Amino acid sequence: MNARIALSAITLSLCMGHAMAAANHDVHLTSGTAFSPNSIANVLVGDTITFINDAGGFHNAVSTDAAFPFRCAVDCGANGGGSGASWTAVVTVPATAAHKDIPFFCEVHGAALMSGVIHITNPVDVQSFEVD
Repeated sequence: MNARIALSAITLSLCMGHAMAAANHDVHLTSGTAFSPNSIANVLVGDTITFINDAGGFHNAVSTDAAFPFRCAVDCGANGGGSGASWTAVVTVPATAAHKDIPFFCEVHGAALMSGVIHITNPVDVQSFEVD
């Protein structure tokens, strides 16, 4: 007898327990031209990235990847064009960004001077298979 078995996100979360909880990753924008850290590894779908401009620089954080687009400064909307004020902006990693490297940069300083990358590495995908 064939039975269709589907591994779902619910089943995975029950099996993996707390490993499925979303994490936050802070990225600070410096008073110079750097993100700290400028490379964020082991990010999962559902995690958040918090961009923090608390050093007095005039910056924003932008991704042009269609899988995970954002443009943040005072917020991630109409006011995303760069600001010298202290600001914090949070983005959540969408499912469309799974297994991708998402580059980001500051529009004010340009990608050559101020850039970084988010490495999204979901270890398990939802899958289904036949069992005899």
